[in-house]
Amino acid sequence: MEILPGNNRAEVKLKKGDTYFFKPAILKGFVDYDWRLIPPHWSGSPFLRIIHRNYFLIKEVSCVESEKAIPLTGYYPRGSFYSLTVGHGEHYCVNIRNLVGFSGNIRSIHTHIKLQPVYWCLREHFFSVFEGPGTILFYSKSPIEPTENHDFDAARILAFDIKRRFTVVAPQPRSAVSWMLNIFSDAIVWRFIDSGTTIADSHIEPSEAFEKPSFSELLSHFLGLFKF
Repeated sequence: MEILPGNNRAEVKLKKGDTYFFKPAILKGFVDYDWRLIPPHWSGSPFLRIIHRNYFLIKEVSCVESEKAIPLTGYYPRGSFYSLTVGHGEHYCVNIRNLVGFSGNIRSIHTHIKLQPVYWCLREHFFSVFEGPGTILFYSKSPIEPTENHDFDAARILAFDIKRRFTVVAPQPRSAVSWMLNIFSDAIVWRFIDSGTTIADSHIEPSEAFEKPSFSELLSHFLGLFKF
């Protein structure tokens, strides 16, 4: 199996005996690809997969004879695909929102439920965990990159090793205006304590996002504080 990701396009090359499962929206056509009526790993993170359309009517592509190439085209103008290889026995937390496919040899999918105070701050309690070996394919509206940074906006994170530890911190503004905005904002930063690689959407960091807000952004923010 070989996956060639790119800017808003990708190609999955299957060899004889390979199987890959795709989110229905990413594959076009009803004849070339079969719908899987019983979801693969049907007991693995069912609620999150249903919410993000990665459960029912998922498409299964199997290579029975010769090699088969599956072309993929994204639905965002500047979208990006990224393939993550998970080794045997490795466990990765996966953001189901950005999941578009995974190989048939993924051993298991399950949900970790976290209720400690740090997860209340993150407003994240359910984590979908994929166990290798296998490959996982992601798609996002902006470039995806592996990075060794420690601080992230929680929405940027696509995948990370489940063994890594993290905490939450408040954004550190670089101007007086940003400091005033943070008083009324519930924005937080996800900080990994140990080293490692995080697969993340390449949006700007939260601290940079608050640096120079435009007048329209300021107005929209303060009007939003008075919504009923």
